Amino acid sequence: MQSTDKDPTIASVRRPSFRSGPSAPKTPRRRLTAASAAGLALLMQLASGCEQRRPTGPLEAESVVLLLGTRAEDPVWRAICAGARRFIGETTKIHLEEILPASNTAMAQKEAMDRMNPGNRPTVVCVLAIDAKLLIQPIKRLSTAGINVILIGDDAPKTGRRVFLGGDEAKIGRAILETLVGMLTEHRTLFAMYNHQASQQSTLRYEGFMEALQQQADLKLLRVHECGDDGAAALKSLYETSERYPGLGGWALLYDWFGTDLPADKPLVHGSARVVSYGVRPESLKLLEDGRVHALVGVDWEALGYRAMQTCYQFLTASTIPARDYRAPPIVVLPKDVDAYRKTWRRITAATASRPSRF
Repeated sequence: MQSTDKDPTIASVRRPSFRSGPSAPKTPRRRLTAASAAGLALLMQLASGCEQRRPTGPLEAESVVLLLGTRAEDPVWRAICAGARRFIGETTKIHLEEILPASNTAMAQKEAMDRMNPGNRPTVVCVLAIDAKLLIQPIKRLSTAGINVILIGDDAPKTGRRVFLGGDEAKIGRAILETLVGMLTEHRTLFAMYNHQASQQSTLRYEGFMEALQQQADLKLLRVHECGDDGAAALKSLYETSERYPGLGGWALLYDWFGTDLPADKPLVHGSARVVSYGVRPESLKLLEDGRVHALVGVDWEALGYRAMQTCYQFLTASTIPARDYRAPPIVVLPKDVDAYRKTWRRITAATASRPSRF
């Protein structure tokens, strides 16, 4: 796959209708100091797309921006931190404090936010939300105290958050279907797997997939296979179901179930079916290399981390540029993109080598 864009974030990875901007200098690693403990008490490139032109208003004093994440090893969290640190490295007088909850659960995120004291007045709180609807009360409390809250990844407008940043899930669903269709030749039949227990974002992805399917008159969807969050159970079901349909044309996986370690010699499906999955993560690259998965569709999370800090800057400088919700278009990673993506991931890993505080 060739890219017409010079994307400094993920080189040669296709970004449909998504132009990219100039690359940024390397960001020095920032030490998370005890001096920002007061901020802890409160609590998150693309010229025409994800990275906007930065507002030019000065900051009169150092401002604290708090970024609440998921878990240290989460590749989405690390990519967002890398993008955020890149922007902070280009900007003076912003102190970024990265925070992890006690566990990788929505309830732990809520508990961390419940302990925040608005009296300490951090300026902006950003949350990589696991389940945003569980955060309604703490976000409303912070918003009432005059704290701008940005939700990343999962949205819940009723929380009173100021801005949402995430993937355009409907377009991602369509991209999964269109990428799979481009790989089908003789067999124009497919199965889809969908996580019916996941967030609203997963539902939007499914709806986008089904909408795109209606435009494919010669394509037959035999079944939508509903699975939960358990990756091992979902992939076991995928393998066993494929045994009964060896002549199937393709599988569309509308959720990222590849956090589970897979035996190197075990295929995902029987037969020659093409497999296209949601979720671009380092662990999935081996599946692209060995042919068990034929394309990955996801979001450039590093660019969203950069944009989150741009939005914070807009709040901090009282910019006349309005801060708006943003839903990033999909990226599609093919087997020939693996080397470029690994290089990108090494850079992200290096940029996030220091560990955030646990709150």
